[in-house]
Amino acid sequence: MQELLSGGPIKSHWDVTTSLSDEEWRQMIDVHLGGTFFCTREALKLMVQKNRGSIINMSSVAGLNGIALAAHYGAAKGGILGFTRSVALEMATRNIRVNAICPGCIETPMTEYFTPFLKMSITARIPMMRWGQPEEIAATALFLASDDSAYYTGQWLSPNGGLFTG
Repeated sequence: MQELLSGGPIKSHWDVTTSLSDEEWRQMIDVHLGGTFFCTREALKLMVQKNRGSIINMSSVAGLNGIALAAHYGAAKGGILGFTRSVALEMATRNIRVNAICPGCIETPMTEYFTPFLKMSITARIPMMRWGQPEEIAATALFLASDDSAYYTGQWLSPNGGLFTG
């Protein structure tokens, strides 16, 4: 980081993707994109019987903007967005809505191990200057599952405190 701020040439690089193993890549894609596919497919089997339903897929701001040091995660989450849009188009005539949530930085057990410096560095990039709470993601999901979002399909909502505004 100091190299970047100094304005001089960068001499050290992260190069995470060049050392990412095939196994690490496949596992990330399988868990996030594969898991979303398998859950969606099974839910659709039930929903098509009633010609009604709402599917909410979990993506991330990493799927919208990319993420340094975790290209495999960004690719999986970006894939979920493409999958969401495709299935939404396919299922619209059955009155089945398919949308995604792309959370930003959320206080969860996954992030409790971040160092104070890392959390502070990330928080400094969030215009609202705070991390989101799980309840804020739940409220977004409740909206997408409700009839209040009856005209939403193939969309993403991103509760992220202004971290991504695209």
